[in-house]
Order: sequence, then structure tokens, then C-alpha cells
Amino acid sequence: MHTIKLLGGNPMKFAFYILSFALVSCVPIVETYKVKNKQSQEVIVSELQNQIQKDAEFAAQQFNPRLDDQLDFSADSLSAVDEMLEEASDFADEMPEERTNSIIELMTAYTLFVAYKEHGGEFFWSNEYNQPFLVSGMPESRISLLIYPAIKSRLFGDSGSRISFLFKGFSERVKSSEPNTEALYM
Repeated sequence: MHTIKLLGGNPMKFAFYILSFALVSCVPIVETYKVKNKQSQEVIVSELQNQIQKDAEFAAQQFNPRLDDQLDFSADSLSAVDEMLEEASDFADEMPEERTNSIIELMTAYTLFVAYKEHGGEFFWSNEYNQPFLVSGMPESRISLLIYPAIKSRLFGDSGSRISFLFKGFSERVKSSEPNTEALYM
């Protein structure tokens, strides 16, 4: 039997705490697709893409009830991601690390999948950050989105890490990039 401590009696905190508890036990973590050997790059990318899509769909399924179904995989839905992360930042320090990691990874997958639906591209794994990222505009240019650090910062209270703003910059750069342009948005 589990005992759950109410966080200051705030029902929103309690609801979010319960939701995050459910996420920890259900979420397939993206990092399980980190591949150490030199298999075919196409296979790795395909598995990573499938996992990101599954995690993004799971994020929408889990968070849409409390966000009035705003997570519709559109660029506009990223403002709801900002709002949710801002609300959660009030008590993120009170949650166990595994819960905050689950929220961060789900929102990372959701945001990357929104970017993929909007601009296409390929998913890659960053060994440096131990997280996936998206590269769009290929083969003419390489505009990359590594969103995990911004989502983590936003969850832990950095109001300057606005996911919708970062995505807008990435999106505009993909649309206006000239050949041989390389840029990283994070």
C-alpha cells in the first residue's frame, strides 16, 4: 500500500503528483534505444523514431485530460507544454528524480515529434547529452533541435527557457536556411 503526502494541500499539485507517479511506472524510456555498436544507421534511426513517436503519443494521452486536449501535435500546442512545465516547476524539487526525468523525457519526445511532423528530418542520438535530437533541412542544410536541456531548465523554474519560443526560432531557421547552413537550437 502506498502513502501519498499531499503537497501543501494544493489539489493541482496533488493531481500532478499522482499523474507523474503513473508516468514513472508506464513510460518506455527513450534512452533504451541508445546503441553502442556500429549497426546500420537506418535501423537505429528507425527504432529511435518509433520510440519518440510512441513516447510523444503517450505524453499527449497522459497530459491532454488536464490540458483540455491542447496537445494536438501542432506547433501551437507547445504553448501548453510551456504552461504545464511552468505549473510543475512550483513543486518539481519536491518530486523524486525518476518522476521529473519521466516528465522531461515525455515532453522532449512530444516536442521533437511536433518538430518532425512540421519539418521532417531524421532523429539522432547525442552521446554527449545522452538524449535524442532532430536534424531537419537535409541534405541541403542541417538545422538541429536538441530540446532536452531547455525542457529540464523550464521544469526547474527557468522562465527564460520557453519551449514555444525555441521551437519558433528553429522552425523559422529550417524554412529560411540556405544551402550548407548548420545550426543547433537548444
